[in-house]
Amino acid sequence: MPSEGRLTQFNRGLGGLHHVAIVVDSLIELADTMRGRGTPLLEDRPVRGAGAFLCNFLAPVYTRGVIVEFVEELQPGRRD
Repeated sequence: MPSEGRLTQFNRGLGGLHHVAIVVDSLIELADTMRGRGTPLLEDRPVRGAGAFLCNFLAPVYTRGVIVEFVEELQPGRRD
């Protein structure tokens, strides 16, 4: 779960399977591609995840309620 952004309160902390995560090389490039296809990501910019990664999501409206998270792993020493 992200530490900031619109999905921080998802599922009210109840746990359980609530999303799938896919590792990508660049969230910025992915966001540009998805926007060009008419399917923007949920956040305007990547948000810091719960670990050493940035993340963004497809809005559940595009996936029939399944949350798809895209993850960009941070390199050691990188601070975004």
